[in-house]
Amino acid sequence: APDPTNEVACPTKFAEYVMTGLPVLISAGIGDCSPLVEAERAGAVLAEPDPRAAVAALARIRSEPDDARRARIAAVGQRLSRQRYAREMAALYRRIAETP
Repeated sequence: APDPTNEVACPTKFAEYVMTGLPVLISAGIGDCSPLVEAERAGAVLAEPDPRAAVAALARIRSEPDDARRARIAAVGQRLSRQRYAREMAALYRRIAETP
């Protein structure tokens, strides 16, 4: 539902679903998640609760071969992984420690 909290929130399950390669049906205006789903075709963004729109979105999603879709979405999800951020933080700390 449209709500200030939802506009800045990132549902925990979102990253988990995307990292497994599952397409996500998400409401519009959910933090950075809705734009990511739209830009990366990682599912579908629904403007409002509408069963017909959801069925149409699922038909579009299913038109892509399963293996290709899952691999593509999982690659997007890897950008959200804790491992990625841990590597980036470690590299940052190394740079800081090595800087005179």
